Amino acid sequence: MRGTSFRVLITVLTLLLAGAGAAAADVSRYVGYGGPVGWPGCDSTTIAGPVDAGLLGGIDAVTYQNCQWVGGLTFEVDALLPWTMNATSPSAYVIDDIEIDFAGPGCAGTVAGSANAWYDVGLGVLTVLDQGTVITSLDPSNDCLGLVQVGEPVPVLADSYSIVLM
Repeated sequence: MRGTSFRVLITVLTLLLAGAGAAAADVSRYVGYGGPVGWPGCDSTTIAGPVDAGLLGGIDAVTYQNCQWVGGLTFEVDALLPWTMNATSPSAYVIDDIEIDFAGPGCAGTVAGSANAWYDVGLGVLTVLDQGTVITSLDPSNDCLGLVQVGEPVPVLADSYSIVLM
């Protein structure tokens, strides 16, 4: 009987340790909550993606909330995903393959490019340092009344995101 109790104890300890390891390994995604985006005037953005070996591994989900342009006109902003996120150091990243389509009354087009970012692990904040995103195309029949031009730089990410590991 004593041998059986010992085997049960070892089995329980093994399962607990395996479960603890699995819980740590389950941190495989992040969500980032950001503030306003300058153009086309979105109130906030949310990004999400995988965590790989402790590093943010890319962006495979983006949502823009309440986007408005001139005169309060509502815009649809759709991210064409995924966007790659390459670490240049443990806390510095380059976000590549950024591409979004935007459409609203009298205005439709595409923005594309890249951005540099810095992740402060202690604070859990991803800061977008600069954005190399530009308008790459405009719909000729919805050219935004000439208010924006192809090649014009536009920020499509918030300045910072509070990162939550999941």
